Amino acid sequence: MIWPLRFHFFAGYATHVVGKWHLGFYEWPYTPTYRGFDSFYGFYTGSEDHFNHELKGILDLHDNKEPVKDKGGVYSARLYAKVITIILKLAHDN
Repeated sequence: MIWPLRFHFFAGYATHVVGKWHLGFYEWPYTPTYRGFDSFYGFYTGSEDHFNHELKGILDLHDNKEPVKDKGGVYSARLYAKVITIILKLAHDN
């Protein structure tokens, strides 16, 4: 069993990935939400430009499966902090 699923089934936790996913993205089954995480916000490749969110001219910033096209010029760490704040607020409110 993949470890994020253990947190779900045995402890009732929600699991999220924010930032770099460098564990494969060749096909959807290798990506975070298909491997047991509730959500993913970040990039799949080993590196990216933290302002335009591209690697070799290809956009690599995703909100779950959807590319995020409207955040060019915003530093990645600020985007990640905002998403983490939303996740924590939702968890606290529930």
